[in-house]
Amino acid sequence: MPRRLPAAALLALLTLASCGPRTGGEGDDLTAQVLFTGNGTHDRLGDRRGVKMAGGLRETVWETDPPLPARRVTVRYDSDARPLAWALDIEGPEFSAADLAGEGARRVRTADGTSGLRPAPGGRLADTVILEQPSGDLRVVTRGYAAQAEAEVLSAFR
Repeated sequence: MPRRLPAAALLALLTLASCGPRTGGEGDDLTAQVLFTGNGTHDRLGDRRGVKMAGGLRETVWETDPPLPARRVTVRYDSDARPLAWALDIEGPEFSAADLAGEGARRVRTADGTSGLRPAPGGRLADTVILEQPSGDLRVVTRGYAAQAEAEVLSAFR
């Protein structure tokens, strides 16, 4: 005769199972994680948070447990316009610019010659450019951040 698990053991197993990785949910995809990181959802977990920089910008850095699959992640942002004005530096990413940009992305170049991808219009990253660094690192920049702090990147939005 099969043994039945006590209710407390069954509840514990269900709780543990729900803590594992989820798949297929929009909140767990790479684009969502980039947007959550840029918009400040993960700031409280950063190693250095809200550090003031020149020009009224702030910076948060993750080195021990980055919110993206990478060695280190840094977000710089205008705290008065955070959803519109942020830039992510992603060091040692475990994904490519093409993975992040998605289908329909087009190749772009900044005024200083940096190459990158512009996600397709209508997508969740449509108002960003994903710049590829010679080191293999990536940089995701919103149009608002480029207009405020990095004018040389604006040409990639045309």
